Amino acid sequence: MEQEICKNLNKHIIDLTGKRFGKLLVIGLDHNKQVIYKNGRKRVTYFWKCACDCGNEVVRSGNSLRGGYSMSCGCQAEYKRKMTYDKKKKLQIKSNTNMQDLTGKIFGKLLVIALDHKKQVTYKNGKKKTYYYWKCACECGNEVIRCGESLRKGATKSCGCYKFYKQMLTQEKKKYLKQQKENEEEFE
Repeated sequence: MEQEICKNLNKHIIDLTGKRFGKLLVIGLDHNKQVIYKNGRKRVTYFWKCACDCGNEVVRSGNSLRGGYSMSCGCQAEYKRKMTYDKKKKLQIKSNTNMQDLTGKIFGKLLVIALDHKKQVTYKNGKKKTYYYWKCACECGNEVIRCGESLRKGATKSCGCYKFYKQMLTQEKKKYLKQQKENEEEFE
């Protein structure tokens, strides 16, 4: 049958014999299939016998080989599924712990130096949560320990100097405005 098909090959067909597509090596033409669409158009699809690197023989269409859709007999897909499962399992293990390495990251005026300690809290409903506390260096020179969750959420931005600085500015601003008001009253 293969010889009959080879004799009747259309001169416009691309011969894939001997070419490699991923793990598949094309051995030869297997069969063709003609499809007639509703509008009357005809299309012929050629199927090629391929040998996989794992030892299996499979038949794939020329379109799927050239388009990169068929790269193996299926052994590669099984390998990818296993790899994906392993990655998901690792991610699940990682996501069960809420620790993210914050070392070297900057939050406001704080630079995270290292992990200091962790604290596990058990709530009334029985749920447990672990909080990680990080040693941080502030721009003003102070070293403080802050919770990683409050750093990530933006609740903590400094060692406290920023809050103190804002209070000082507010007091200075009030004094300045009070003096301005007194000066205006004197000129009137």
